[in-house]
Amino acid sequence: MRIPMKNLDASLSRAALIGVLSLVMALSAQSQSDESRSGQWRIAGQNLSNSWSQPAEHSISPANVNGLTPKWVFTTAQDLRLRRR
Repeated sequence: MRIPMKNLDASLSRAALIGVLSLVMALSAQSQSDESRSGQWRIAGQNLSNSWSQPAEHSISPANVNGLTPKWVFTTAQDLRLRRR
């Protein structure tokens, strides 16, 4: 079965466009937004690299961490702590 050249060119152009758009979306998702720089995490781990970095945090330090108290507590019916197997 032969594919007409016109259809092949259109298919290749469409595939290239999809590839470029996918790359742009992936790169923009990894770049830090203004929200993440201001301290708001959009996803768990702070970013797609799971860096857990918080460069905007200047209030908590090793010197004052022992003075922190819970702001809220969530109670469950079961113990959800991780256990070693």
